[in-house]
Amino acid sequence: MKKLFSKKGQVAAIGAIIALVVGLAVATLIQIFTGVLGGQTYQLTEAKINEISNETIKQYIKDSVVAGFNAQKQNAEFMPIVGLAVLTAVILSLVLGFTNVGGMGRRGFCF
Repeated sequence: MKKLFSKKGQVAAIGAIIALVVGLAVATLIQIFTGVLGGQTYQLTEAKINEISNETIKQYIKDSVVAGFNAQKQNAEFMPIVGLAVLTAVILSLVLGFTNVGGMGRRGFCF
């Protein structure tokens, strides 16, 4: 029985697609877990932060926590763009992988 993706060009395209999808999944999980764990950590330490007697230091700590969450929120807003880039790369690799572009196509590499 003939293997379905036995050509060099198609194997490389499938491997790249898998790597892109896994990369997007890992990036999404990192966004979820850092938000959840960061919020939980702040809830656990909020009482200790409020016990600090120096108001300036207390405000600096609270400002840095807010800035950290704002940075994460801004980073998370770019996830749809990253997803679109991955989808575009997958589609282009499929289209270009099955055509003879740049000496690579159904027959693998052509020299």
